[in-house]
Amino acid sequence: MTDENCDAVALADSVRERSVFARYIGVSLGKIATDSPVALMERLETFDRSEKIGRVHFWTRDRHPVGEKGFEPFHTETDRVMERRIADALDLRYGKALPGEEVLDCTQIDHDLCWLGRHRVTDPRSRFSGGLFPIDVPTDMVSRAWLKFEEAIRWSGLPIGCGTRCVDIGSSPGGASQVLLTRGAEVFGVDPAEMAPKILKYPGFTHLRNRVGQVKRSLFRKTRYAIADMNVAPNFTLDVLEELVSRRDNDIRGLLFTLKMFQLELADSIPEYALRLRNLGFGEIKMKQLQFNRQEIMVAATKRLEGG
Repeated sequence: MTDENCDAVALADSVRERSVFARYIGVSLGKIATDSPVALMERLETFDRSEKIGRVHFWTRDRHPVGEKGFEPFHTETDRVMERRIADALDLRYGKALPGEEVLDCTQIDHDLCWLGRHRVTDPRSRFSGGLFPIDVPTDMVSRAWLKFEEAIRWSGLPIGCGTRCVDIGSSPGGASQVLLTRGAEVFGVDPAEMAPKILKYPGFTHLRNRVGQVKRSLFRKTRYAIADMNVAPNFTLDVLEELVSRRDNDIRGLLFTLKMFQLELADSIPEYALRLRNLGFGEIKMKQLQFNRQEIMVAATKRLEGG
């Protein structure tokens, strides 16, 4: 293992923290041209890897943009089988990695091409092959927003649990609210549109069939977290959240919401969006295009509590 490679791993760690649009970042070790799993295994057995590497991750590159042609980024059974086979052949571990662990990455780009790389586990996402959280989708999922916010809560680490009061802005039909309710949260869903009947049956759910600016302020006094997934321009979403957070009679400590990147040029304004949140008192801000995000990013913003 050369000093140059060590520096590259450290650089990848730094880029991973700053990059909004990269799901998985590591150091490239080159490509392997192969026309079958057997040929891939034979090539890997002669691969000169670092002694620090103790685990392997294998995954297939996304076949389509997320959401197109019904595609969602999950691990396939073929991925799992190949990962186990490579691990056995190279005497490595596989599966969920440990913090600080060095991992050999093997990405199936096409049926006859794989790229190799390596990364060090520094965050929850990098513990899983391809940066894909293993999520079991419930059979009663009411909308695709469930996928986005189930992943977002795992990624953000927001402590939303039993009794936490939340407001879901633009809640219809209820996928995001469903994520909160199954964690025991008390949820106020704000949306003029109808909610899914299943969501209305939750005892912890209240539907405020109106726009957030027209809802009585007293209802938000004990609200701790606000989430939003609105199909509007980023600054409009931030305007709505600013109006809510600026009310003196609430104690919102965290936000979890999407910003739609309708035009790619909007990505240039991401630092401005972060500044708006800092000006509202949110000192810890994370932004990432998550596994289930389409042309949008997820934002998690929290306030530092006094004495914390």
